[in-house]
Amino acid sequence: MAKLSKEIQKWIDIAQEDLEVAKELLQSGRYLYATFFCQQATEKAFKAVIEKEQNQEPPYIHNLARLADLAGYQCDEIALENLEDLNLHYIKGRYMVEREKLPGNKKDFALKMIQFSGEVLAWSLQKIK
Repeated sequence: MAKLSKEIQKWIDIAQEDLEVAKELLQSGRYLYATFFCQQATEKAFKAVIEKEQNQEPPYIHNLARLADLAGYQCDEIALENLEDLNLHYIKGRYMVEREKLPGNKKDFALKMIQFSGEVLAWSLQKIK
């Protein structure tokens, strides 16, 4: 792999760290937080690709579907649904009234998001080679 700029390498390093944190939170039974960190890892993976492809700082947005589009990530229906689920948890997971109702409170959902975020991260690593 060619040497990455410091900025792109930071996006990747922090995305990998966020995914590791998500896995640790899953193991400790903190499923909603694991899902939140999946959103963070996915966002940073897309932003690494955007910075590499466009040779500029990625936009200050958090909508994963929009970031996926900017990064050139091809979304099928399942991927788009996963991105929407992660967006939902990024926003509503911070509000007490909404937290209890989110599917991210369940282990199987958090595990599914960890697997998906890992796939996005692997894709981003391929794209920035």
